[in-house]
Amino acid sequence: MYNPSIMTALQPHYVLDNQERKVFIQFIAQDWKRFVSEFKQVENILLLKDKLKNTFREMKQIPKGEKESATLHDFFMSCKMSYCKDFV
Repeated sequence: MYNPSIMTALQPHYVLDNQERKVFIQFIAQDWKRFVSEFKQVENILLLKDKLKNTFREMKQIPKGEKESATLHDFFMSCKMSYCKDFV
């Protein structure tokens, strides 16, 4: 499970031009891969959170006949994230 308190801190290494302006940023490859992996986890959590918010909105519409009900299985099947696939 993702723990935001231990997210990888990237240490940039700047490449300068002749006028000492920063033109490139370099990161250690292992740190970058870890950062990208953690970023994807955060992104998936945010997508799941958004999906759940929409679901609760839709739940209010079901008793009014404005929305057709669906099962929890249907909800997880509608997720495009690997996060949800673990629950199916």
